[in-house]
Amino acid sequence: MKILIENSGYHLRNLGDVAMLQAAASVILELRPQAQLRIFTTAPERLSKLIPDAQAIAPTGQAAWLAAKCWPVPQRLLPRNLRSWVYEEEKVFKFMHPVSTLVRMRQRADFKKFSSTAVEAWLEAIRSADIVIATGGGFFTNAFAGHLEGILHTLRWAQVKGKPTALMGQGLGPLSIRCLRRC
Repeated sequence: MKILIENSGYHLRNLGDVAMLQAAASVILELRPQAQLRIFTTAPERLSKLIPDAQAIAPTGQAAWLAAKCWPVPQRLLPRNLRSWVYEEEKVFKFMHPVSTLVRMRQRADFKKFSSTAVEAWLEAIRSADIVIATGGGFFTNAFAGHLEGILHTLRWAQVKGKPTALMGQGLGPLSIRCLRRC
């Protein structure tokens, strides 16, 4: 069984986040000793010391997915207040219609040039997983909106692919950012 794990801190420097990740890995391996843990991190060497048999997966594809544009709207030509509205609506569209978004992104030359390899690797990590889990943390808040958005998109893609998803030990709120509440 391949288990893909999103965690609260990709750098694995926050002791509380690391403790939550280690506790989740311990419980998973106790229940499924043969499970292959694949964990998003930017610190593979640190992960190998914390959870020796886990495979490190770079989260760069997720960041590329969030940054890539799917609407051919030249934002520099829009008034400033309309620019932010279009940006927020595109975020929600990406979340609500990920397959259509990917089709649109693949048609854009700038996506092909800069983002497609990283996004495809991220999607492959999700596709090849049997379950996708977000381990505990305090990222369901306004303070960590960027990280939360990435994790929600990973979970959404897993759901689109028919994969079970789970949240473990989450701290919640306050969360007043409209586009994240809509997701």
